[in-house]
Amino acid sequence: MKGIFIYLLILLFAFDLIGEEFNKPYQSIKSYIERGNLKTAQESLSDLLKIYPDDAVLQLYQNKLWIAYADSFFKKDPST
Repeated sequence: MKGIFIYLLILLFAFDLIGEEFNKPYQSIKSYIERGNLKTAQESLSDLLKIYPDDAVLQLYQNKLWIAYADSFFKKDPST
């Protein structure tokens, strides 16, 4: 019984670490977009989309990136 408990505890810890590690790319892409570093965000996003093409979060960030590109191209002049 004690062995099973230790095994489950180790397994839970391992899954927690895997989840945190996979969250890192999401956070870095989000921060690149928020800071306006669109080229770096696109490079990171493209690499991850090749590996995980059906990931909904990555596709959401791709849409946010396209919107950020559009905003940068069509910014209005504040004096008009």
